[in-house]
Amino acid sequence: MDNIELKINFDPPELKQNIKNEFFIILNFSNTNNNLNFWCECDLLVKHPLSLAHDKMLDIGRTRVGIIEPKQNIEKRIKIYTRPNNYPGEYELNLTAYLYDREGIISERIDRKETIICK
Repeated sequence: MDNIELKINFDPPELKQNIKNEFFIILNFSNTNNNLNFWCECDLLVKHPLSLAHDKMLDIGRTRVGIIEPKQNIEKRIKIYTRPNNYPGEYELNLTAYLYDREGIISERIDRKETIICK
């Protein structure tokens, strides 16, 4: 099907070691279909020392992206935090996007694994 294109970026693009970091994962959805709308929501799974909450360890969350109209783009920014005990290396994030059609049925599912680098 491939009605939706997903681009993922990080801001800032890398983390600093041994301090608390805050960064955004930026999801950019593009609807390439000429006449279908999609409702989109995403599940995000992170692993220690990444967290979806600033004050405690939260490793899984869901966010609503919204309605993506034909030939339109929509962007969603999700803030992610680290604990101060992060070490140099690569940290993996798992993203699952669900795209619902007008009848509320999952039309597409996009699974991605992304990595952010800590230096």
